[in-house]
Amino acid sequence: GDADPNLKAVFVGLTTGETLKENYLFSRNPTALVTLTPYYTLPWHMYIVPFLIVISICFLLMFIFLLELHLQVIKKLRRYQRRRRARLSPSKLKKLKIIVFAEGDSYDMCAICLDDFEEGDKLRILPCNHGFHSHCIDPWLTRSSTTFILL
Repeated sequence: GDADPNLKAVFVGLTTGETLKENYLFSRNPTALVTLTPYYTLPWHMYIVPFLIVISICFLLMFIFLLELHLQVIKKLRRYQRRRRARLSPSKLKKLKIIVFAEGDSYDMCAICLDDFEEGDKLRILPCNHGFHSHCIDPWLTRSSTTFILL
């Protein structure tokens, strides 16, 4: 083309631009070699749409992540509540019969510790009519989430 090969473009700060404007502007001094163009503004409408798209995608991903996290917390809370409800409460534990073992009783061995019952042992009798040492079965009934259905 017919572009001038000696044409140079220089970006300067505000103070230097004001000095050039006062002393070397072509409209004031026809022999000046400097031409100032007005402040260049970015075409923001070209940048705002992609920016808004990226921000929208980020918010959408953040929303999905937080929703999934919230659902996991709710699921864990419900699982904890189910386990808690499945445990035997101390008041219900007190309602189960306790006997003191004596020779001739129909119970012979604790299925938890596998020890034979001895005279004077406290046995917790479950509704299914199974007997266990109370010190073996009580912690399991009150802490475990897999308890018997006790009526």
